[in-house]
Amino acid sequence: MSGKLTLAERFLEGFQLLKAAEKDIGHECLARMQALLYVFAGKFLNKDDLKKVKGVISMTILGEMLVKDGLDQGIRQGEEKLGRLIQLLIQNSRSDEISRVVTDRQYQEALYQEFGL
Repeated sequence: MSGKLTLAERFLEGFQLLKAAEKDIGHECLARMQALLYVFAGKFLNKDDLKKVKGVISMTILGEMLVKDGLDQGIRQGEEKLGRLIQLLIQNSRSDEISRVVTDRQYQEALYQEFGL
């Protein structure tokens, strides 16, 4: 790597080098090394540089794992929120509204607001 490269360019080149070496180092090792680069990027790159490399990160194994983790967490939170709403409907003798809540997203949102969820 040239000494004339910016930190963001070095980061991107590091990801390219790792990707090229994937068949030699293996999937698991690649993911660990990408995670290490990701940590360094978070520590040493400014926000503008991080935006530039965001696309590269999203196309990596680590990026895919972060997206999956975020989706999984969002799904869990949504399920918990809906479960809490259903509990509140039952407690408030409004069980007849449950079937509408699980099929009508606008109605669900209105009830989330009504119950402060």
